[in-house]
Amino acid sequence: MSKKIKKGKTKAGAAKIKITPPLGLEMSGFAHKERTACGKDSELYARALVLSDNNTKVGIASCDLLFLEKRYTHRICEKVENETGIPDKNIMICATHTHSGPRISSHLFGKTLPVKNKTYTKKVVDLISKSIISATKNLAEADVGIGSSQMVDGFGENSRYLLKDGTIALVDFTRDEIVRPTGPVDPEVGVIHIRGQDKRTIAILYNYSCHPCTHAENRYFADYPGITSDLLEKKFGGIAIFTPGAYGNIHPVEAWLSEDALLKYSNAVERNGKQLAHKISDIIQGIKVYSKMEIDSLKEEISVPLRKFTRLEEEDIRKTLDHQTFSREIKEKILATYRYEFKWLKRRYKNTVNTLLQVVRIGNGLLVGIPGELFVEFGLKIKRELNKKNYTTFIVELANDWIGYIPTVQAFKLGGYQTWTANSSKVSNRAGELLVKKSLKLATKIIEKHTI
Repeated sequence: MSKKIKKGKTKAGAAKIKITPPLGLEMSGFAHKERTACGKDSELYARALVLSDNNTKVGIASCDLLFLEKRYTHRICEKVENETGIPDKNIMICATHTHSGPRISSHLFGKTLPVKNKTYTKKVVDLISKSIISATKNLAEADVGIGSSQMVDGFGENSRYLLKDGTIALVDFTRDEIVRPTGPVDPEVGVIHIRGQDKRTIAILYNYSCHPCTHAENRYFADYPGITSDLLEKKFGGIAIFTPGAYGNIHPVEAWLSEDALLKYSNAVERNGKQLAHKISDIIQGIKVYSKMEIDSLKEEISVPLRKFTRLEEEDIRKTLDHQTFSREIKEKILATYRYEFKWLKRRYKNTVNTLLQVVRIGNGLLVGIPGELFVEFGLKIKRELNKKNYTTFIVELANDWIGYIPTVQAFKLGGYQTWTANSSKVSNRAGELLVKKSLKLATKIIEKHTI
């Protein structure tokens, strides 16, 4: 039975802090590329939003990193709770998933973490904490508006194309080789616009489903979300915060196709960032209702089943690599990496991995936090169910932890990079449906606490 909770004055504060590392750190994002940062094409930031009503205060931070594991987000939450009193369960931390940031994971593609990267990791935990603490100090009375719209000609595509040779596309393929896409896309752009009593923008929290992996230079870069946020901040003021939708299998494919190689590092990413900023601007202009909103959050520790580490998918890996123009040396190195990771997983893991789910409620908006790279089919399923309850739903993947790719059963049958056993892909084919079920249960629980 739902209960009426007294609606108090909504307050909001936002902040952003530069987290660009020093040069010389190993970079993260591509299995076939070893990169050391020798420059930067943009700054990297932690952007934070804190919201408060009469009963609850929540903090949300988004960071220009590939991902953040639970051991790091736990430290951030602990620091923020000690400084501000915001409880751990009310703090959501996600990564934008830029593929042009520093490596902070100890075990990714068979590599240990260099000392320079370890030093930076300790520092960035403090900086992300500071962004939320700073946002708390900026709290002021605010009104909130929520809207969404479809990107009819969006730049995100389901990158798991079935090719004529029977493989699932990786890189180095052309349009002529594509038989069909093996899954859908999510064209929805979600926006939460928060403005002060003077009608000036405090923050724009936005959500879209497409990998930020257009860039592959040896330079730090926030990819298209960085471009989008910079443009929105210039136009509206305030802080523009990107949250990643369910895009485990959604990429800006034009930057991966062989015939589009010349667009890879410049035109495509600029165009994509501008296109998304334009859509968000249109959505904001169309938001008619701004009001005080109830705020709430629930966070739950869950156990996710892992696959049985009985065999590595070597045949599929070799067949896919044969399609690539990589040198023989690189192909052998990639295969050796997967062999190493398979053995590492077999020694380290048993049947499950413990992780976190979270749902943040902002009025009739829900942020569903998923701790990995969720395939879009699962995100669409969660949205459909919660839309029936008249809630605008944002899937926020890479929230509070990273357990790797979360593919569908069909994807496992077809094979392809996202399903190859490694630390980046270790959950079982039952994990996705379990996360959908538990997320909906948590969302229903938070909905039933309130009436709008």
